[in-house]
Amino acid sequence: MDASTERTYGLFLHLSAFSGFIIPLATLFAPLILWLIKRHESEYVDAHGKAAVNFQISYFIYAIVSSILIFVFIGFVLVFIVGIAGSYSLSLRPSKHRTVSYTNIRCRFHL
Repeated sequence: MDASTERTYGLFLHLSAFSGFIIPLATLFAPLILWLIKRHESEYVDAHGKAAVNFQISYFIYAIVSSILIFVFIGFVLVFIVGIAGSYSLSLRPSKHRTVSYTNIRCRFHL
């Protein structure tokens, strides 16, 4: 796989999380399915896929906790900051052919 294609798939892995705005739970399953299909073709795509899926699993856990905290009115802020800001800001890295790390905002799951 050439570098341009790797960057494109890396970008799609991170941006596929926004499909959850259209299809419920696609936020978790779209990056997972794309990663499972393309992970053996490139180490770069595999690394970005692991990072994206780890973040989405963490975000799912944070969303559950935030939904409980909505009754305290702080959950709305947490869902927005972690979900939108995290996915968008780190989706810009593959276009510059940089590795990605969600170290500050995710739990570490070994995939």
